[in-house]
Amino acid sequence: MTQPFLISDPDFIKALQPVSPGTGSVVYRGVAEPKLIHLEVPPEQGGTGILIAHLLIGEESLAYKAFEEWLKEAIRQAAEKVRGFYGLEGILLDLQELSGWNLAHFVTLVTQHAAKLKPGEKKLIRYGGFYAVLSQRIEENWGKIEFKLPVTVYTQALAQFDLFIKKRTTALPQRPLVLWLRDLGQQPVFRFGDPEQTPRLRKLLEKWSQLDDAQQGTVYYQQGDKIVDLAAQFGFRL
Repeated sequence: MTQPFLISDPDFIKALQPVSPGTGSVVYRGVAEPKLIHLEVPPEQGGTGILIAHLLIGEESLAYKAFEEWLKEAIRQAAEKVRGFYGLEGILLDLQELSGWNLAHFVTLVTQHAAKLKPGEKKLIRYGGFYAVLSQRIEENWGKIEFKLPVTVYTQALAQFDLFIKKRTTALPQRPLVLWLRDLGQQPVFRFGDPEQTPRLRKLLEKWSQLDDAQQGTVYYQQGDKIVDLAAQFGFRL
């Protein structure tokens, strides 16, 4: 089980502002199923739970697989230069930035921060728009780095996007709750105006708009730089 880790890095907090305005820090609590990054705003700031889901449509999974191969090589090289068992857990990723990534620079970033950690310590690292939590688990005379970044390849029918959302908003009982859907692909999963997807989403969001505050969750959908509050898109207020 992941130990809570307080994050107050200004750049990371700035990245959260569109979905959690006014937040000054968050606690990283690890991964919740199905493939959700779990953050929590401290109680004194509202106590909102934030679930981040990275997704891309099935036809574009090759782009993510290419990133995985790049990352596996980077981690292999970094593991050869460190001593100890480390974890590297990705929190935010933007596949559109990958063309500018430099393997040697990323390896150096990881190894330099790893060398400063003691068992049980964690550090938020950033490379471009990629944020991850690096931790040393145990000291060893060999090197190993275990990487995690939950990404969902969307293979359901586009019309069933409402079911995808509903399943994730019920992953945690915590309220208030923000679900941040980060679409990594070029082809959007959310298609406002689609004759099959739109009525189903409207029905789900209308139902939620009639619930009391203790039961509500807010869903944001992001593709590239554009972030949409789905309820507001349909004229509802949660």
